[in-house]
Amino acid sequence: MFFLKIFFSATLMFALFFPTSGSENTIKLFEDLKGKLDIYCAPELMPVLQEAAMEIVKSNSSIKISLNKSSSTKGLDKLKKGQIDLAVTDIPVKDSGFKSNFFAINGVAVIVNKDNPAWDMTIEQVRDIFTGKIKNWNKICRLTAQINICSMNKESLNSLLFRKIMLNGEAVSETATRVSSEKGMKILAMADPKAIGYINISLLDDKDKPVRINGQAPSERNVLKGRYKYVCKYYVCTTASPSHLTSQFIKFMLSKKGRSIIGKSNFLLPQKQQQ
Repeated sequence: MFFLKIFFSATLMFALFFPTSGSENTIKLFEDLKGKLDIYCAPELMPVLQEAAMEIVKSNSSIKISLNKSSSTKGLDKLKKGQIDLAVTDIPVKDSGFKSNFFAINGVAVIVNKDNPAWDMTIEQVRDIFTGKIKNWNKICRLTAQINICSMNKESLNSLLFRKIMLNGEAVSETATRVSSEKGMKILAMADPKAIGYINISLLDDKDKPVRINGQAPSERNVLKGRYKYVCKYYVCTTASPSHLTSQFIKFMLSKKGRSIIGKSNFLLPQKQQQ
């Protein structure tokens, strides 16, 4: 189980490392407010929440934000018990008396070398390749060659997300070549016609060859239209009647500034709020 606590206080951190004035919109949202927010956050969202907390506390030194990195299940449990103000999770809260605000999406694309004739796979074929059940490309396409699996380091957030979204939690084959970054993944796929790997959809460019899964290309358009299913959605969950400070935090996350923080962390932005 993940657990990490980070406490943000203007007097302790931001007077040293940040200018005293925040953006005008952030100052307006939190003007004359004070108090503390306790937030539990899914691990992959922690960098986003850290930057958001920095921006808020920088604008108002009377606000303190405690960030706790933990599983979505634990976060929702804490929220339902009234022990925290917000849970930022990859599952919406369904119980009456609570609400979820959909605010970000993370999608995974499977990539191969441009010389590889494979272009469309079923999700079952993807799982069988990465778990080592299918070992040769001739089970997928016209290429007869051993499949070279590329994967992120085992405990990286990208690896855990890929396993969750694509493999139903199964482990990637031990024969996989491990890389420490998505840039390294792209380099391996570009260099090896027998390679297969995966990257964040937002990082795809013209040098990559993404594979269609069940007939759907891993494009931002298809993700936002709901056609490409291999994504993880994220929600800010609260009670049905959150405090004013909590409500302003949610407004900030959905504002232009909040969305810019989400977008630059390689998450996709929903076009409109939905459950």
